[in-house]
Amino acid sequence: MNLNRRRFLGFTGSAVGSVATGGLLWKIGTSQDVSAIGSSTSASSSPTVAPTTTGPSTTVPATVGSPAKASPTTTTPTTVAPTSEKRVVVLVQMAGGNDVLNTLVPADGRYRDARPTLAIDDADVVPLDGITSHGFHPALAPLVDMWSDDQLAVVQGLALPEQSRSHFVALDTWWTATPELASSGGWIGRYLDATVSDEAIPIRAVSLGGGAPALTGIATRPVIVQRLDGFVLRAPRRSSGVSDAFSAMAAGPSADGLLGAAQAAIPTAVDSVDTLQTVFDSTPQVDVAYEIEELFHAAASIIEADIGTEVILINAPGFDTHSDQLARHIELLGGIANGIEALYSRLSKSGYADRTVTLAYSEFGRRVAENGSGGTDHGHGGIAFVAGPAVAGRQLVGDADLVNLDHGDLVPNIDTRSVYADVLDWIGAPSEQILGGRFDTYSLLAS
Repeated sequence: MNLNRRRFLGFTGSAVGSVATGGLLWKIGTSQDVSAIGSSTSASSSPTVAPTTTGPSTTVPATVGSPAKASPTTTTPTTVAPTSEKRVVVLVQMAGGNDVLNTLVPADGRYRDARPTLAIDDADVVPLDGITSHGFHPALAPLVDMWSDDQLAVVQGLALPEQSRSHFVALDTWWTATPELASSGGWIGRYLDATVSDEAIPIRAVSLGGGAPALTGIATRPVIVQRLDGFVLRAPRRSSGVSDAFSAMAAGPSADGLLGAAQAAIPTAVDSVDTLQTVFDSTPQVDVAYEIEELFHAAASIIEADIGTEVILINAPGFDTHSDQLARHIELLGGIANGIEALYSRLSKSGYADRTVTLAYSEFGRRVAENGSGGTDHGHGGIAFVAGPAVAGRQLVGDADLVNLDHGDLVPNIDTRSVYADVLDWIGAPSEQILGGRFDTYSLLAS
């Protein structure tokens, strides 16, 4: 059944649910056999990983640097029961390396000295209640009310130890969080593995707009929706097992394990489309100003469907602003800000806002000085937003020190895993086990 873009926004829960039901019930040997998009590249790009036990536990301070190790102990992943009233985390990956200084603009003359053409004009900086040292990029104005209502925290100076400027290395590090545990999947994937239960919840994690290595574990796989306008449930080419399953449905269950699993999964997937389509048939169409905002509306539909989804990843590309940053940043940050505002506007009306937290982050920051192309190059000291009613009051955490630079770079002062730990603690996850150690947290979220 084909769902176009507008119908997807109304039927997100039904379509994703159907594909997830099929895909995850086939996870033994066939996790790549269900397409959630309308192209041959629809299968998850997440790597297949081999089982492993959690490595040595360490105690790591919030300041980035050499971790202070406690006495090493070997721990084995345990299983904990998920809560019945599930909380939901929406991750927003601002891919490319978002510029912290033009996102959270410092009231510091050194900022303007380093960026004579790229600095945000004083008149355009959006002021924040209770803060005189910084203001928002003008495109972030939709988030000001959340800040004033104590529903937004901003963390600057983020990095992991030995943070790389390479997109591939940095993204891989941010996805896994702890390189020693990379063989056991992404940091959210490890959470999903650690909280698996006997209850069949086929769509615990969904990625919108791209792949999701961070959501991939050993026993669990996310549902990948690459494109909203081509979302279909179909058998990919060269997938004889799926085709055989359709042909053999009327002949009774197959003794072949692979084929039997396919037979069991396909009817459930089709039934899910039919059942949930009725639920979402009355959902109004949504007109949006930014393309990325559609993914936030899709996320809201999934959450409101209440189908057991715990993590949604929104892929927001384009933040590699080596050139023309002023114009590009307006669209990029505007899409994120309008998307977050739209998400909580919907969820506050439907009653799901209190149990939903959004973490928007990027793999690294940019250099302090502008380059010769009206942009900035790869640097250190990233920025993250934590949003939602569960935020423990407006907070500006961390620092972007323009005095003590490291070869033209900001010096990171907060370990990214401290923010991850805050989020994991909020959803009741064993954060120390998942991250491979204990990290200082900043009480960004109320328990």
